[in-house]
Amino acid sequence: MALALLAAAVAVVRLLFGIAFYPLGIASADVAGIIVSTSSAESNAAEVRVVLASGKELSVLRTDRALDQRATTGDLIIAGRDPEPWYLSGLPSTATDAIGCFSVWPDRAYSEPDAVVMVFDHWVGSGVRVPKARDFDDALLTYDEFGHRRFTPFEFGSGVSFCLDGHGRVTEFTH
Repeated sequence: MALALLAAAVAVVRLLFGIAFYPLGIASADVAGIIVSTSSAESNAAEVRVVLASGKELSVLRTDRALDQRATTGDLIIAGRDPEPWYLSGLPSTATDAIGCFSVWPDRAYSEPDAVVMVFDHWVGSGVRVPKARDFDDALLTYDEFGHRRFTPFEFGSGVSFCLDGHGRVTEFTH
């Protein structure tokens, strides 16, 4: 009985702190690009210098908030410093019809006129704004939830997935 009450209390607190709703804070990226080299492949390195295909360089610290998985050579990285240092990586698609697609799997996502707000449950109350590619149309893929257009997952309880291009723009909703 105590475990059931504790589980119910945790569920209510998660809802109150923005786990299930539109995020209270939204971060925008400072840089996005395809990683061509890194200074270390070790997961416990304190700092990794990342070089992008554009020639830009950035440092990823072990203390930075990783929103998806660790970024490696060949991946897309989107990074920002506000409200704290964070990065999101997209993995190259293995599908032959999705060349140039980097897959990202947020827990939830919402549509804005020119961007998608991606939410990862382990960053409570926060989301990341990712720009839409010019030809991306999500009009039939979303439903209204408390005044925000939300992407519908393929099956209840699963997250959603997107295809991003090498510049960090959403090109496709893949469920």
